[in-house]
Amino acid sequence: MHEFLEYVSKKYELIVFCNGDETTCSGVVDYIESEKKYFEFRFYKNHVLFDNPNFCIKYYDFLLTGERSLENFVIIDSKVPTYCLHIFNGIPIKPFSTTTAKVDSELIFLAKFLTELEAVSNVQLILGTTVRSSILKWKNNHGGQSIESGDGSSGFSGSIDK
Repeated sequence: MHEFLEYVSKKYELIVFCNGDETTCSGVVDYIESEKKYFEFRFYKNHVLFDNPNFCIKYYDFLLTGERSLENFVIIDSKVPTYCLHIFNGIPIKPFSTTTAKVDSELIFLAKFLTELEAVSNVQLILGTTVRSSILKWKNNHGGQSIESGDGSSGFSGSIDK
């Protein structure tokens, strides 16, 4: 994880957004980055637009000031509904567990994908196409079932065409 954060923090501005309260989550984030060198900003439950035990919507518009715009803003989250207001900016990721794997293959894929994404002037065109094709694939294959694949993964696959 630290190798990943070191790598992407040199290429991107990183912002962490935790679903818990600041008191609880800041200790975890401090543990992840004890030197406070990766994340430009930290946001917590009080920055959530809508929250209940089963569903929460994170609100990112307050971050889109100055040089930030939706064209180059990427959200990485294991829960797609949390970024439903910015669905064409999202990259779903499967949570990592040391009980099921020794290596976080999602972070390896994500590092490669983010490297390719650097060359794109508008991430929404790439991520939006992926979202649309995933929804169509889901509708054709699963009818009314969950959009998440049976193994708990996001169902995302593919690469960026330059």
